[in-house]
Amino acid sequence: MTGSGEGTFDGTYVNAGSNAVMVHAGGGGTINAVGSAFHVGGTAFLIKDSKMTVNIEDSAFFFDGTAAFVPEIAAAYGLDTTDPIFDYTTYSRALYNDLTATNIVKVQHNADAGSGSDASQEPVVVNVADSELTGDFLNTCADTLTVSTVMMGNEVTRDRPSRSMELNLTDSTVTGAISLGEDTWDSNDLVTVSGGVNDFRYASGTELGFFTDGEHGLALTMENAVWNVTKQSYLTSLVMDETSVINGIMTVDGEPTEIEPGVFEGEIVIAPPPPPSAATVDGEVFIRLDDLLGD
Repeated sequence: MTGSGEGTFDGTYVNAGSNAVMVHAGGGGTINAVGSAFHVGGTAFLIKDSKMTVNIEDSAFFFDGTAAFVPEIAAAYGLDTTDPIFDYTTYSRALYNDLTATNIVKVQHNADAGSGSDASQEPVVVNVADSELTGDFLNTCADTLTVSTVMMGNEVTRDRPSRSMELNLTDSTVTGAISLGEDTWDSNDLVTVSGGVNDFRYASGTELGFFTDGEHGLALTMENAVWNVTKQSYLTSLVMDETSVINGIMTVDGEPTEIEPGVFEGEIVIAPPPPPSAATVDGEVFIRLDDLLGD
């Protein structure tokens, strides 16, 4: 999606070798996933410099996508497949996507300073209902990014605006990370379909942490929801009702804090729970019953 629009997957099976949907500096819109299964090799919904609403209901995501770039199909749609941007031998798929990612939704900067950007800084809103999900929800766009791009021989420098992410979980379970972060970037010279030699940058990895301008962040709201924390995660707001559960350990502004129904603001760090203590005797593993049942 390169402009305002809406995409709906309703009872759909998706096999994507990289991203299922990428929103590229568009003016906003909606993505709906209802009763669908996504098999992806990168990020399911990658949102770059754009305000969007993502609605996920009764859907599942798997990070085993196998779709391949087929030049014949691309040529049928009028693409010049001799353009080096489609050369997957020279520019491997890892250049275009972090194939070790397990991201369901990722809000990311567009590191091409030559393209347009929605600077309104409105949040990306993600609504999840009636789903059991294994994967991550990341916002690596909460801090300003200054990027330079060579466009047709001229250097263009722009500040990419920061943006918040709001994740609302209802009657759902998420096993994974829900976190702020920052991307690292590689520089690669590519030739675009416009015929000019341009310098683009592509994300090569993500570090989780409090990378934010102080005004934008990641807000999580839970209603009858469960979050099984698998990676240390960083939030700026947490609201959970009495029917919700977070399986993890929390600090707020550096202070250990009990996870309980309520509203929390500040630098919220939620780490995975420690493994239960165990001992091995004659090849058998014994775990303390108190560690399994809690206090």
